[in-house]
Amino acid sequence: MKSNRFTNTIMKKLIALLLLMSPALLLLAQVDTSGAHPGTVAAQPIEDDTWLIYMGMVLILGFATALILGLLATGAVAAILAGLTFAGILSVSVITGLYRKSVYAGFKAFVYLCFCVVGAAGVSLMAIMTHSYGNTGYPLKKLLTWGIPAGILGGLSCGWVVLLILKRLYEYLSMKLNRSQA
Repeated sequence: MKSNRFTNTIMKKLIALLLLMSPALLLLAQVDTSGAHPGTVAAQPIEDDTWLIYMGMVLILGFATALILGLLATGAVAAILAGLTFAGILSVSVITGLYRKSVYAGFKAFVYLCFCVVGAAGVSLMAIMTHSYGNTGYPLKKLLTWGIPAGILGGLSCGWVVLLILKRLYEYLSMKLNRSQA
Protein backbone atom coordinates (compact mmCIF):
# COMPACT_ATOMS: atom_id res chain seq x y z
CA MET A 1 0.00 0.00 0.00
CA LYS A 2 2.83 2.39 0.85
CA SER A 3 4.67 1.68 -2.36
CA ASN A 4 1.49 2.43 -4.32
CA ARG A 5 1.12 5.77 -2.52
CA PHE A 6 4.83 6.43 -3.07
CA THR A 7 4.48 5.64 -6.79
CA ASN A 8 1.44 7.90 -7.04
CA THR A 9 3.40 10.75 -5.45
CA ILE A 10 6.29 10.30 -7.86
CA MET A 11 3.93 10.12 -10.82
CA LYS A 12 2.21 13.34 -9.71
CA LYS A 13 5.57 15.09 -9.51
CA LEU A 14 6.61 13.84 -12.94
CA ILE A 15 3.31 14.95 -14.46
CA ALA A 16 3.71 18.36 -12.84
CA LEU A 17 7.24 18.61 -14.29
CA LEU A 18 5.95 17.72 -17.76
CA LEU A 19 3.16 20.26 -17.47
CA LEU A 20 5.63 22.94 -16.45
CA MET A 21 7.94 22.11 -19.36
CA SER A 22 5.21 21.71 -22.01
CA PRO A 23 4.71 25.45 -22.87
CA ALA A 24 8.41 25.87 -23.55
CA LEU A 25 8.51 22.68 -25.60
CA LEU A 26 5.45 23.76 -27.59
CA LEU A 27 7.04 27.13 -28.34
CA LEU A 28 10.21 25.44 -29.47
CA ALA A 29 8.24 23.07 -31.70
CA GLN A 30 6.37 25.93 -33.42
CA VAL A 31 9.36 28.01 -34.47
CA ASP A 32 9.12 28.72 -38.19
CA THR A 33 12.61 28.99 -39.58
CA SER A 34 11.61 29.48 -43.19
CA GLY A 35 9.80 32.82 -42.95
CA ALA A 36 7.38 31.64 -45.66
CA HIS A 37 4.21 32.33 -43.67
CA PRO A 38 2.95 35.91 -43.50
CA GLY A 39 3.56 37.67 -40.22
CA THR A 40 6.39 35.41 -39.18
CA VAL A 41 9.98 36.36 -38.90
CA ALA A 42 12.50 33.94 -40.19
CA ALA A 43 14.33 32.65 -37.17
CA GLN A 44 17.94 31.87 -37.60
CA PRO A 45 18.78 28.40 -36.34
CA ILE A 46 21.25 28.51 -33.51
CA GLU A 47 23.21 25.36 -34.01
CA ASP A 48 26.07 26.28 -31.74
CA ASP A 49 23.94 26.47 -28.58
CA THR A 50 21.56 23.54 -29.09
CA TRP A 51 23.80 21.37 -26.98
CA LEU A 52 22.82 23.52 -23.99
CA ILE A 53 19.25 22.28 -24.31
CA TYR A 54 20.40 18.68 -24.34
CA MET A 55 22.75 19.25 -21.43
CA GLY A 56 19.93 20.91 -19.49
CA MET A 57 17.64 17.98 -20.19
CA VAL A 58 20.34 15.53 -19.11
CA LEU A 59 20.91 17.57 -15.95
CA ILE A 60 17.19 17.61 -15.12
CA LEU A 61 16.96 13.89 -15.83
CA GLY A 62 19.97 13.30 -13.57
CA PHE A 63 18.41 15.31 -10.74
CA ALA A 64 15.10 13.47 -11.13
CA THR A 65 16.87 10.10 -11.14
CA ALA A 66 18.90 11.02 -8.07
CA LEU A 67 15.74 12.17 -6.29
CA ILE A 68 13.88 8.97 -7.12
CA LEU A 69 16.81 6.76 -6.11
CA GLY A 70 17.26 8.72 -2.88
CA LEU A 71 13.58 8.36 -2.01
CA LEU A 72 13.67 4.64 -2.79
CA ALA A 73 16.79 4.15 -0.65
CA THR A 74 15.26 6.12 2.23
CA GLY A 75 12.06 4.10 2.01
CA ALA A 76 14.01 0.83 1.91
CA VAL A 77 16.07 1.78 4.98
CA ALA A 78 12.92 2.84 6.85
CA ALA A 79 11.18 -0.43 5.93
CA ILE A 80 14.19 -2.48 7.04
CA LEU A 81 14.38 -0.62 10.36
CA ALA A 82 10.65 -1.04 10.95
CA GLY A 83 10.88 -4.75 10.13
CA LEU A 84 13.83 -5.28 12.48
CA THR A 85 12.05 -3.37 15.24
CA PHE A 86 8.90 -5.46 14.79
CA ALA A 87 10.96 -8.68 14.77
CA GLY A 88 12.65 -7.61 18.00
CA ILE A 89 9.34 -6.79 19.67
CA LEU A 90 7.86 -10.10 18.53
CA SER A 91 10.84 -12.14 19.72
CA VAL A 92 10.92 -10.43 23.14
CA SER A 93 7.19 -11.02 23.61
CA VAL A 94 7.51 -14.70 22.63
CA ILE A 95 10.43 -15.15 25.03
CA THR A 96 8.42 -13.43 27.77
CA GLY A 97 5.46 -15.73 27.13
CA LEU A 98 7.68 -18.82 27.20
CA TYR A 99 9.48 -17.67 30.34
CA ARG A 100 6.24 -17.02 32.21
CA LYS A 101 4.52 -20.01 30.58
CA SER A 102 1.55 -17.86 29.63
CA VAL A 103 0.23 -16.73 26.26
CA TYR A 104 -1.42 -13.75 27.92
CA ALA A 105 1.91 -12.56 29.36
CA GLY A 106 3.48 -12.72 25.90
CA PHE A 107 0.54 -10.86 24.35
CA LYS A 108 0.68 -8.26 27.11
CA ALA A 109 4.39 -7.72 26.52
CA PHE A 110 3.75 -7.41 22.78
CA VAL A 111 1.06 -4.76 23.25
CA TYR A 112 3.09 -2.77 25.77
CA LEU A 113 6.23 -2.85 23.63
CA CYS A 114 4.36 -1.86 20.46
CA PHE A 115 2.70 1.10 22.13
CA CYS A 116 5.94 2.20 23.83
CA VAL A 117 7.91 2.12 20.57
CA VAL A 118 5.17 3.92 18.65
CA GLY A 119 4.81 6.52 21.43
CA ALA A 120 8.54 7.19 21.66
CA ALA A 121 8.93 7.36 17.88
CA GLY A 122 5.91 9.63 17.51
CA VAL A 123 7.08 12.04 20.20
CA SER A 124 10.61 12.02 18.74
CA LEU A 125 9.24 12.85 15.30
CA MET A 126 7.10 15.64 16.75
CA ALA A 127 10.12 17.01 18.66
CA ILE A 128 12.26 17.02 15.51
CA MET A 129 9.52 18.70 13.49
CA THR A 130 8.88 21.25 16.25
CA HIS A 131 12.59 22.02 16.44
CA SER A 132 12.92 22.27 12.66
CA TYR A 133 9.77 24.23 11.80
CA GLY A 134 8.80 25.90 15.04
CA ASN A 135 10.65 28.55 16.99
CA THR A 136 10.55 27.07 20.48
CA GLY A 137 13.94 28.20 21.73
CA TYR A 138 14.62 24.76 23.24
CA PRO A 139 17.53 22.69 21.96
CA LEU A 140 16.70 19.42 20.26
CA LYS A 141 18.57 17.40 22.88
CA LYS A 142 16.35 18.82 25.63
CA LEU A 143 13.18 18.17 23.60
CA LEU A 144 14.21 14.56 23.01
CA THR A 145 15.37 14.06 26.61
CA TRP A 146 11.94 14.97 27.93
CA GLY A 147 9.92 13.76 24.95
CA ILE A 148 11.06 10.16 24.68
CA PRO A 149 10.19 9.22 28.30
CA ALA A 150 6.88 11.03 27.90
CA GLY A 151 6.19 9.02 24.74
CA ILE A 152 7.07 5.78 26.52
CA LEU A 153 4.78 6.64 29.45
CA GLY A 154 2.02 7.62 27.00
CA GLY A 155 2.53 4.32 25.16
CA LEU A 156 2.38 2.37 28.42
CA SER A 157 -0.85 4.07 29.44
CA CYS A 158 -2.41 3.53 25.99
CA GLY A 159 -1.30 -0.11 26.08
CA TRP A 160 -2.85 -0.52 29.52
CA VAL A 161 -6.15 0.94 28.27
CA VAL A 162 -6.14 -1.30 25.18
CA LEU A 163 -5.42 -4.39 27.28
CA LEU A 164 -8.19 -3.43 29.70
CA ILE A 165 -10.65 -3.04 26.80
CA LEU A 166 -9.55 -6.34 25.26
CA LYS A 167 -9.88 -8.11 28.63
CA ARG A 168 -13.42 -6.76 29.12
CA LEU A 169 -14.31 -7.71 25.56
CA TYR A 170 -12.95 -11.23 26.08
CA GLU A 171 -14.96 -11.63 29.28
CA TYR A 172 -18.12 -10.35 27.60
CA LEU A 173 -17.76 -12.60 24.57
CA SER A 174 -16.93 -15.68 26.65
CA MET A 175 -19.98 -14.98 28.84
CA LYS A 176 -22.19 -14.73 25.71
CA LEU A 177 -20.67 -17.91 24.31
CA ASN A 178 -21.24 -19.81 27.55
CA ARG A 179 -24.89 -18.63 27.67
CA SER A 180 -25.52 -19.72 24.09
CA GLN A 181 -24.03 -23.18 24.73
CA ALA A 182 -26.03 -23.79 27.91
